Amino acid sequence: MKLPQKFTLLLGFAAIAACQPVAVAPTPPPAPVFVPPPPSIPARPLPPLGAAATLTIPGLDADGTRSSPNKGLGPEETLWHVRSSFNVSALICQGAVWGRLAGDYNAFIKKHSARLSRANRAIEAKFQRENRGAAGRRARDTHITSLYNYYSLPPVKNRFCNSMIIHADEMAALNSADLKDYAAVTLPKIDAIFTDFYDSYEAYQKALADWQELYGDKNP
Repeated sequence: MKLPQKFTLLLGFAAIAACQPVAVAPTPPPAPVFVPPPPSIPARPLPPLGAAATLTIPGLDADGTRSSPNKGLGPEETLWHVRSSFNVSALICQGAVWGRLAGDYNAFIKKHSARLSRANRAIEAKFQRENRGAAGRRARDTHITSLYNYYSLPPVKNRFCNSMIIHADEMAALNSADLKDYAAVTLPKIDAIFTDFYDSYEAYQKALADWQELYGDKNP
């Protein structure tokens, strides 16, 4: 059967349309994958007050407080240890602000020479009771050298010298009869300068050990 010409043309157009490509929406590019940066490594802990990284510090005593040559002293030794701190400050504290300590110290020992001599004799007798003759003198010399080294700790020099300026002014106003009571109150304040530093240094050592455990192999 012959199809009408009009219908044949419609079929032809339909066939042609079926062969045309169908428009397809472009595929969007894949979303970027976020890669978090590696965790930052905190700075290596540093010793407090610019101290050496290998400093040996006094340990803790049985009571849990820092060991110190200024602990467990009698009244005469307490006074002598305050005098020794004043002496060390006169030797190591220099400059426009601290330089006056040498003159202050000389005035102090001149004003209180009799009282200080009495303290000196009491301490000498103590060392002689413990070690007779030359051995006692050597023991006292060793003790005094250790004490002077303790007071000469470089990282706390600024705090020590500033503190001794205050104490020098206080001591200038004292009578000899007041020295013992003053020393009992003041020596713990002076000693805290050093024990506080040693406590902070121990905290640094612990922080450094933690840092090395976590990051030491990542940041040689």
